[in-house]
Amino acid sequence: VVYETGLESPSSFPICLKVMDPHAAAARREVAIAKHLIDLRKTGGFKSKRFVRYLEAHIDETAAVVLVESANFGATLAQYWGIRRLWQRPRPTTLPLEHILPAFIEIIRGAVDLEAAGILHGGLSPGGILYSGRDLLISDFGHACRPAEAHEDCCCGGASASVDWGLGDPLWQPPEVTDGTPTGPKNHVWSVAMIFLHVWGDETPMNVAFESMWRRHAGQNRTAAAWREAREEAFANFDLTKVAKFESLPLELRELLARMLDSDPDARCTAEEALAAAVSIAESQSAFQLDAIGESFGPWPQLGYA
Repeated sequence: VVYETGLESPSSFPICLKVMDPHAAAARREVAIAKHLIDLRKTGGFKSKRFVRYLEAHIDETAAVVLVESANFGATLAQYWGIRRLWQRPRPTTLPLEHILPAFIEIIRGAVDLEAAGILHGGLSPGGILYSGRDLLISDFGHACRPAEAHEDCCCGGASASVDWGLGDPLWQPPEVTDGTPTGPKNHVWSVAMIFLHVWGDETPMNVAFESMWRRHAGQNRTAAAWREAREEAFANFDLTKVAKFESLPLELRELLARMLDSDPDARCTAEEALAAAVSIAESQSAFQLDAIGESFGPWPQLGYA
């Protein structure tokens, strides 16, 4: 549950109070990450404008609470793109590439920042990225952990990947999450590529296959074993070239996405490599304005909750 407090932070931004069940592993993970980011900021060891800004974090037997600055939890990237399509007439089949690529680059920068902060974000998806004016803010750290300080709630180990239905939404996660091997920062690279393809073609390379396999388990208990079986079959049918409108993308961008979605984590490119390639692609297109994220998105539709 998220409450607007009516208070202002020292930088005059509104403050949100997020209250969670203290017995939930996701709540404990978010509090731990919030404390880590607060400590980094206080010591001057790391700063990023691409994460929600935690101000305080506390957990006891009654509640897990975090104070967050300037975070509109009703304005996610998923809702933004969906609402833009819903309210435009005629309804477009996809947003123009010049609207999507600047956001793609900004999310890759967020993945670079996650690695620099020593955080494995197990739940990167459009629903966990907030649209805040001219900025994109990574949130939803309930699936995140710090591999350097593994503990019982840690998400990066192989064993835990089969306990809590994997890390985050399975549609955005790489094959190594399914087979239970330890994951690392290249997990983010896969997720960011999936986010781009979902926005560009209205689907991810495996969502149709996964949902088809998943329906077979509709009348059963959806156990971790059933989840893994559905994922394995979906990955067996993985074909990047069949993504809607994939072939209409520039060749350099298709090649980059293929590198980001390599099923072998060792062969998959790093976030820094992906960022350099994406910026190079954007710079070759004079219509792209990488410093105008909010302008390229256009205004947020005023629907009463944004």
